[in-house]
Amino acid sequence: MRLKNLLVLLLLIFLYLTIPVIGELTDYQKGVNDGLASSLRIGYQLGKAPYDINAAQQYNSMVDPFNTWLQAVFGANKTAVNLFWMKSQVFGMNQIATNGAQTTTPTNQGQTNGDVF
Repeated sequence: MRLKNLLVLLLLIFLYLTIPVIGELTDYQKGVNDGLASSLRIGYQLGKAPYDINAAQQYNSMVDPFNTWLQAVFGANKTAVNLFWMKSQVFGMNQIATNGAQTTTPTNQGQTNGDVF
């Protein structure tokens, strides 16, 4: 009986020490997670950019760090770099007169034909 209790105790200690390790992400998974999170943040800002000048500036400030990260990860693979390379966009606000009143409408001068990158 004593041996059985000792084995159960050792098993519990082993599980206590190994379960947190199992829950950790591998380096590859961390890289994928970082890339996806960064892409989602950039995409969110890009979606808001035509309607909010602050979002446009935030988007443009995120492009260079993303491209730097991209080159660090895929440096030798020019096909992958070219596929995911992002360009800064020029977003502005046009003033349009409507019935004598000034209204502001967003314009996107940087995108053509729905191309984002």
